[in-house]
Amino acid sequence: MIDILKKRFTENKERHLGISFEEAEKMGVRLMNEEEYRYLQTLHLAGL
Repeated sequence: MIDILKKRFTENKERHLGISFEEAEKMGVRLMNEEEYRYLQTLHLAGL
């Protein structure tokens, strides 16, 4: 379940940015780490 949510979240983020996470990393851009992702996902699931 978490993997599905993470995949969907990642796809939405990539669509918004117009580039993939891998492309961003190659350019030296750190988009989000695991802890930040979990925090945002918790807020999202809580409806905040």
